[in-house]
Amino acid sequence: MGNIESTDQSKKPNRKLLEKAEVLHEIVLRTFYTKTYRVCSIPNTDQFYVRGNNDILRCMNTKGALLAEIVTESTADLTVTREGYLVYIDWWDKSIKIRKSGKNEWLITSEDFYPWGICSTSTDDLLVTMKSFITENKNLDIVVSNIKIKKVVVVDKEGKFRFSYNGNLKKPFDPRGVTTDSMCHILIADSSNNVIHIIYQNGQFLQYIDNCNLQGPNDLSTDSNDMLFVAEFETNIVKHIKYLE
Repeated sequence: MGNIESTDQSKKPNRKLLEKAEVLHEIVLRTFYTKTYRVCSIPNTDQFYVRGNNDILRCMNTKGALLAEIVTESTADLTVTREGYLVYIDWWDKSIKIRKSGKNEWLITSEDFYPWGICSTSTDDLLVTMKSFITENKNLDIVVSNIKIKKVVVVDKEGKFRFSYNGNLKKPFDPRGVTTDSMCHILIADSSNNVIHIIYQNGQFLQYIDNCNLQGPNDLSTDSNDMLFVAEFETNIVKHIKYLE
């Protein structure tokens, strides 16, 4: 059991996790980036967006084909709407932009803070954070991975605290990207420990993904079939992983 503070005692899911996760595809980004920061799957496709340490977002598929390049000013994070539109944070002017008809359009500009993390919800609203990764679970909980305090915090859709999780390894917890799946599992990239924690929607620890030769997992995204994309920070690789039966 991990270290959690919880107000909910929901039961475990019935769908089984694989005892050992399996890497289906290992997509080498060639010389696109020297560091890879973000990955986001595109609904109902085998495609994903990836962002690294330059100002070009790239759309690729699981075969490794480069499908599109999108020039931005300075991207912090990205997400994809239910309709498949790319939305991203432009750090330079503190704006949030959407990609439509081959053009980058302004949605909103922040006057008070620099947005850093973003996700599109089940109702196509946007959740935005500062210095944290964020995602919405299928039960509408909001999951925030705070890299500063080294803790994952979950609140309900009204903002009421549900639980926090700070790992259960002997080594310090180093949470980065988070994602969820159709079973309400929460998956957390633990970069320094080279593992992915899988917990249930009530904070109960289930298991690790620790057998896929992960090297600095920095961001995660699940696709429409509950397959997992993992962006490794320095290897120039995105791994596509099966972890559910």
